[in-house]
Amino acid sequence: MKSIYFFICLSLALPSCQSNAEEQHAKETKDSTTLAQEVKDSVPPAPSISYIPLKVKGKDSAYKYISQHITGDSLTILLHLNRIDKKYLRGMDTLVVPTIFTGNLLDYAPFPKHLAILDSVKKMFIFSYPIQAFAVYENGKLIKWGATSMGKKSTQTPTGLHFTNWRGRKIHSSVNSSWVLEYNFNIMNSYGVGWHQYELPGYPASHACLRLFMDDAKWLYDYADAWLLSNGQLAANGNPVLVYGEYPWGERKPWRHILDNPQANDISTAALTEEIKPHLEKIMQAQTKRNAELERRAMEKAGEVEEKNVTE
Repeated sequence: MKSIYFFICLSLALPSCQSNAEEQHAKETKDSTTLAQEVKDSVPPAPSISYIPLKVKGKDSAYKYISQHITGDSLTILLHLNRIDKKYLRGMDTLVVPTIFTGNLLDYAPFPKHLAILDSVKKMFIFSYPIQAFAVYENGKLIKWGATSMGKKSTQTPTGLHFTNWRGRKIHSSVNSSWVLEYNFNIMNSYGVGWHQYELPGYPASHACLRLFMDDAKWLYDYADAWLLSNGQLAANGNPVLVYGEYPWGERKPWRHILDNPQANDISTAALTEEIKPHLEKIMQAQTKRNAELERRAMEKAGEVEEKNVTE
């Protein structure tokens, strides 16, 4: 009975949280004109989200509930929060489930929405080892975050500042040629380490690479900039990639802590700024060099076009 009652309550509670809030807000509104102006002039606050545990292992009713009621964007949010691919759902002991599914993954981001230290940095990728998640910042604004599965304890992902190098749509792993790595983007050429699509089992499991969901791997593949080569030599780096922190090996999975405290995984602006600060000079130097190289190539190309037009 408890399981059935839980599923009924959960299915009813998730949409009702938002409707109750809207009803209460409507009661407090004096007139529609004032409300329209307030909505136009204000930025909507982030929804208040808490989390509940859902026992899944050995419970067909739990898996059936997920299959029927948590789909689309809601399923994407659930998988990111638990750092797992869909095929691992049935084998999980407990899932972290939000009380509200907003449809927007950014509402669940553990990273700061803005980092002033990155205001002058065009593109920046950050991978947090402790919470197995990545963030993408564009001129200081968080535009994307997601789950990752980084290096296991025996083959950990090297931390520190790296840069995006070369990319390959579909390549075979140097560890095992039968492993196909889709949307691979190398960040450590000497070690063959990069991010790419591969299984996310809910814990760090890779051989040093940074595993991603397929949609995230494809998005990053298209968004990030590759290095610039000239006569086979490095002319300019790609985008900065910061990998930082340590995973709590042998302890409770970090994302399970949000069951007790919804902000348990949140990374403060001050803390992340301190991680970036030692690398900022190198980041800016690399960006300046890249901009200069791109400008040089643009001028060279323009000169070639002008010369071609003259000769014709």
